[in-house]
Amino acid sequence: MPRADRLFSLVEFLKLHPYASMERLCREFGVTPRTIYRDIRGLQERSVFIEFDAERGGYYLASKSYIQSLRFSPEEVLVIQMALTARPMQKTLFGRAAQSALSKIEAATFSTIETSPDAINASFVLEPSSLTDYSEFEDIFNTLQRAWMLRRTAEIEYDSKSDPPDTPRIRQVDVYGAFTEKSKWYVVGYCHHSKEVRTFKMIRIRQARLTERSYTLPDTFSIEEYVREAWSLFRGEPKVNVAARFSPRVAHLVLEEKHHPTQQVEAQADGSVILRARVAGWREFGWWLRQFGDDVEALEPPELRAEFARLGKKFREMYGSD
Repeated sequence: MPRADRLFSLVEFLKLHPYASMERLCREFGVTPRTIYRDIRGLQERSVFIEFDAERGGYYLASKSYIQSLRFSPEEVLVIQMALTARPMQKTLFGRAAQSALSKIEAATFSTIETSPDAINASFVLEPSSLTDYSEFEDIFNTLQRAWMLRRTAEIEYDSKSDPPDTPRIRQVDVYGAFTEKSKWYVVGYCHHSKEVRTFKMIRIRQARLTERSYTLPDTFSIEEYVREAWSLFRGEPKVNVAARFSPRVAHLVLEEKHHPTQQVEAQADGSVILRARVAGWREFGWWLRQFGDDVEALEPPELRAEFARLGKKFREMYGSD
């Protein structure tokens, strides 16, 4: 019997047969007293305490033990380990919590994850890992997480790159949630300075602390709806209809993935496709289009076409007409 299964079975046996003698335990599991002693030590390391009653001459589960009868299949164990030890998780804001959770799962299931994180990362990539090591922002994020859980306004020092120069660095923010975009972390909350819901880039938050001020999360707010408004990141702008035509050479790149929840793709007789969507603002859509070079034509809104015309003129000036 594998040791993990024996540990689990030992606990279950003592639940049904408290004060079982060493002789009975050895007979039940077909092992030596030395193995039973080693298993008892292993369980103690997992906060499962088995003690000996001298008067009754047997072993029993101490009341201080926390027993959670969970058993996972090898496939389930691998999935748990992939989620908690894969490199993207190690470098996120949940790195320490993930490692702690894994240790508790091992304790609760009496099984040790034997595949190393390095081996997992060499074989499975859950998501391209961000070059930014977010572990140094974990304490800040934990503060913001507590602010969200306790519904208390957070005071943050924020290094904005887009607000006017006279915008204060210290902000009062009611935290509504957080999300990732292309492996980058963002916090969403109501900013008391700008008096609107804003998105704050995690690496620009220099420090954070809880205040005594409480707030109520609006019933109408949905982080999912908030995220889906934008083409990529920008939110809060008026929604507009955007559209672009892609040449037959790159049409398959548009067709093989869904790029936005509201998108509609129309196949054309010449093999090209037209993609339409409704998003908050058109600028990010335009930035996305640029990667396709002369294989894309911006169709709407008119401001987007004008922007591409301006870029075309600038490129001609920059590179000449040759």
